Amino acid sequence: MNLGYSYNNQNSESGFMKTSRTSGINYGITANMSLFDGFNLKRQAQNARIGMESAALQQQAYTEQLKAELLSSYKTYSSKLQMVALERQNLLTANINFEIAGERFRLGELSGIEYREAQKNLLAANERLINAVFDVRLLEISLMQLSGTILPE
Repeated sequence: MNLGYSYNNQNSESGFMKTSRTSGINYGITANMSLFDGFNLKRQAQNARIGMESAALQQQAYTEQLKAELLSSYKTYSSKLQMVALERQNLLTANINFEIAGERFRLGELSGIEYREAQKNLLAANERLINAVFDVRLLEISLMQLSGTILPE
């Protein structure tokens, strides 16, 4: 939409009108329609389609990556559970060995150094079991995060 005002004053030395004055308001409406946009609309549609396909492929890649991480974490979790079972058995064996060493120490068949070695073996077996259980708990938390059960902060 256009709106304007004009004022015109002319003085002439000769002629039948020596002075001419005009003033007035003009207005109008303009409409514009592009007949050819240089295939921009088609190009924009193609770019949008490519963007959507790219986003879908990226989402699929993230999904596959998540599945791979979940599977890897689950396999590690399963092996760590087996490790906990083995460490429990090792702790039972270390306890039995320590009891035998204590009895042999009381009978004088074992030196103090050998008895101390049996104590250290029992403590090491206990520590390995604690570490294995801790690793399993960490993997459980990781699996829950990957599966969406709990969300990271």
